[in-house]
Amino acid sequence: LFERCLDQIPAEDCSALWDRYLAFEEARGDMNRVAQLDQRRKEALKVTLPAGVDQLRVLLRRYTFLDMQPCSAHQAEHIAH
Repeated sequence: LFERCLDQIPAEDCSALWDRYLAFEEARGDMNRVAQLDQRRKEALKVTLPAGVDQLRVLLRRYTFLDMQPCSAHQAEHIAH
């Protein structure tokens, strides 16, 4: 479903869809699939981040449950920006 929607929507308009797709894979998929999807997302949205920051964000999202995060709120805010 996500793949079909991404094919039909222009890349500049589908950032939220990529985020939901990535969140779905993080919750249900394996880490290899998440890494591949995150790479596709970055290429499609032309996202450039310093080395390591994007992988750290993926890991934080992966290990977040409800409102509990594997780091403090201050650390998560720092990483997000």
